[in-house]
Amino acid sequence: MLLSKLAARDRLGPASVVPIAAIDPSLTLDLLILANSLVVERRNSVLTAPDALERLGPAATAALVERLSAPDFPRVPAGDAGEAAIRRASLAAAIAARRLAAKFGMPADRAYTLGLLHAIPYADLIAVAQEMELPPEPFRAALLEAHRPLVGRLRAESWSLSADLEAVLCGAGGESPAVALVNAARATLPDCALGPLPAATGSRRATRAAVTELNRLFEALGLPPASVNAPRAQVH
Repeated sequence: MLLSKLAARDRLGPASVVPIAAIDPSLTLDLLILANSLVVERRNSVLTAPDALERLGPAATAALVERLSAPDFPRVPAGDAGEAAIRRASLAAAIAARRLAAKFGMPADRAYTLGLLHAIPYADLIAVAQEMELPPEPFRAALLEAHRPLVGRLRAESWSLSADLEAVLCGAGGESPAVALVNAARATLPDCALGPLPAATGSRRATRAAVTELNRLFEALGLPPASVNAPRAQVH
C-alpha cells in the first residue's frame, strides 16, 4: 500500500523509501540485495537501507519500487500466521537493538537493521515447514533451528550481505558484537521472539519503554500487541 503511493508520485526521492523500509524487512532486504549485487569483496557491502539507497540512486530505486508495487507482484496472503510472527519478531528485535546500540558500541542504524533482518532464515524455513504441513510443535522448531545456520550462510553468501549480518543470520560468531547485540535485543521482548533465547539482562523499565514504542507500531500495522509479562507464543 505505502509503496504503491510512492510509485504513483511523479518524482520519487530515495529518502522517501527509508521510513517504509524501516518497518518492512522484505523491502530492506530487497534494497540490500540490489545494492550489493555487483559487490566483489563483501567488506564493501552496505548494511542499512539509507546506504543502499545512496548506492542505488533515484533511477534504480524508482524501478524497484515500481516492480514491488505492481499488481502482478506476488503477495503474502493476508492473515498468514508465519508472516505475522516474522514481522513481529523482526520489528521487536530492531527496536530493542536500536535502544541497546550504544551499549554494544554500534551505530543505531546498523543495530536496527541487524535486528530487523535477523529472522530471514526463519522466513524461508517456516515457508518450507508450512508446505510440508508440519504442525508448529517442538519437532518443527528443532528442525528450523538445526537448519537455520546453513540457510543463513547460504543467503548471506549468495546476496553478498555484510559479515555482521551473516553472523546474525547464522546465530553464530563467538564474541561477535553483532550477534551479542541481536541476542540481547531478542531477549528484551521474549513474547515476540523466534527461536531459543538467552537470559534477559536488561531493566524492566527499559523493556516497558520498548514495548510502548513497539505497540504503537504494531497497532498501525494490525499486528498483535507485545507484552512485558506475556508468555512466549509457539509460532514455529
